[in-house]
Amino acid sequence: MPGQFALPGFEAPVPAATDRLLFLLRPDVEAAARVAALVQRLFTGHGQRGLAGVPVPVPLLHVTLHELGVYAGVPNDVVARASAAATAVSMRQFNVSFDAATRFSPEQSRHPFVLTGGEGVVGCALLHEALGAALRDVGFRVGSASGYTPHLTLARGDNGASDFPVEPPIAWTVSEFLLVHSLIGQRRHVVLGRWRLAQ
Repeated sequence: MPGQFALPGFEAPVPAATDRLLFLLRPDVEAAARVAALVQRLFTGHGQRGLAGVPVPVPLLHVTLHELGVYAGVPNDVVARASAAATAVSMRQFNVSFDAATRFSPEQSRHPFVLTGGEGVVGCALLHEALGAALRDVGFRVGSASGYTPHLTLARGDNGASDFPVEPPIAWTVSEFLLVHSLIGQRRHVVLGRWRLAQ
């Protein structure tokens, strides 16, 4: 009957999380091509630099700014609040430069292999901070700037590559950031919104 509580053991199953929402940056066409060429060289094996994980497809290459959680379906209210926060961000375009390839979490047995940078990724950190403040203003709980390390994942589950410098660095001008719906397990991104940075 309506209004009755479910008996123990007969509760409705919790829907599986199938969808992730995140803000990210994408490399431009030239930078993405350079990343793809680098990954191909690594997977063919160059001494101890050969990768043994799963390469990230070119259309999915990105730098995460903020993850907004996982859901069963795409919640319109979350997208609306996230979009309002993104609209409130005011920042100029900037250049980003990744000059090293490294294991992101070397203490883990299955760690991603990523591109990182020093001074070349400061703009990413500033945008992360500005967007994070706007997200908190509309009720999101997001990570702090102190725990954020800008990176671009080349491969997941790597277990063999060694760190090395990337020369010349992989660089591009960041002119926009995106809100993306990632379909979990399908290796597919759907862009829900994009916001241009001032010139």
